[in-house]
Amino acid sequence: VTNSNSPVPKESPARSSKLKTQGLTGKERFERAADTGDVIEDASQTVRLAGRTTIDLTAKKENPNKDAVPQKPQKLSIPGGGEVDAIPIPRKPDDVGENAAKDMEDFNLAGWLDDSPIQTGISRILCDLYCTEDAVKQGNNVINANIRLSNVALQTNLERLFDFQSKLIFFG
Repeated sequence: VTNSNSPVPKESPARSSKLKTQGLTGKERFERAADTGDVIEDASQTVRLAGRTTIDLTAKKENPNKDAVPQKPQKLSIPGGGEVDAIPIPRKPDDVGENAAKDMEDFNLAGWLDDSPIQTGISRILCDLYCTEDAVKQGNNVINANIRLSNVALQTNLERLFDFQSKLIFFG
C-alpha cells in the first residue's frame, strides 16, 4: 500500500510487489503477510508477525484515563485550626473588589502555609548539616589518603636509606 493515509499499514518492499501481482486487497495482503511471517511497516513502528498472528496497527486506542476519578483539592492546615485549599479557587469579580481582596488573602495564606518560614528554616538547617557532614567526610577521606601516601613514601625512603647504610657498613 503506497498511500500514507491508508488504514492498512505498508508491507515490506520485497513482499509488496508479489502480493500486488496476486490481486489481493489491502486487508487480504495484511493477513497474508501475517501468515507468512513478513514484516509490516507503519509510519511509526514495524511489527514482525509470525504464524497466524494479526495485529491491527491502525486501531484507535482508548483513553486510559476515561474512568479516572477527579481528585479532591489538597487542603493545608492552618496552625490556629482550620484548613485552606492548597490552590485556592478565585471568586468572581464584584463591584467593590471585596472578592479580589479575599482571593489575595487566600492565595497569600496558602503560599505561606505551603512555604512556612519555620519549615523552610528547619529544612535549610538540615540541608546545611547534611552538606557539612558530607564535606567533612570527604575532607577526612582526602586527609587520610594523603597521610597514607606520605607514610608509604616515608617507609620507602627509610628502607632505601637503611639498605644503603647496611651495604656501606658491611661491604664498604
